[in-house]
Amino acid sequence: EDNEEDPWKPKINNVTALFKKTPIVHALVINATIMVMLVAWNSMVPLLLAQILEMDSFAIGVYMAYNGVVLFVFTWWIQPVLMKKFNFRSLYIGFGIGMLCVLLAFPSITKIPGINDWDIVPLVVLTSFIGAFKYAFSTNLFVSSLCFINNSVPPYAMGRANGLAQAVGSGLRGLGPLVGGALWSWSITLDDQWWAVYIAY
Repeated sequence: EDNEEDPWKPKINNVTALFKKTPIVHALVINATIMVMLVAWNSMVPLLLAQILEMDSFAIGVYMAYNGVVLFVFTWWIQPVLMKKFNFRSLYIGFGIGMLCVLLAFPSITKIPGINDWDIVPLVVLTSFIGAFKYAFSTNLFVSSLCFINNSVPPYAMGRANGLAQAVGSGLRGLGPLVGGALWSWSITLDDQWWAVYIAY
């Protein structure tokens, strides 16, 4: 009996044990999906801004800088407050729904009549405003997914679980641009189809 494993504290001394004795695979799927989506988005947005909205490099730089500030502010001051007041599941669902809205709203900018004739200032303001929600929502989704990973394993196995998540994430960072680029290239071949721009997003 002394050699029997405690079901409430399973022995996890390798990666195989993580998969066999914990529900980490479910958390990894969530984390991996978010990683692919975010990296693919980041690789495609400059293409949409430059090729479809015809924004120059300075305007795109302003867009990126503004959203970098939004990301910093949300990560350091807003997100910690939200995570104290709400549980991870509620935040994940809420921001997930918000992210889906952004994924539809951002490419919809290209459907505004005469958008390519707009002055550069209101164009940058509009794209930056909608894009900022992506950075805010995605940050919370990513952090929530890491919390799911930590909660899926015993405390003593968190280091191994996070190492596995980071390894999977590193691989997907290379896959994201590949998937994004392929979808973008395919959407261009659809010519005048009104829904083509949504394919990539």
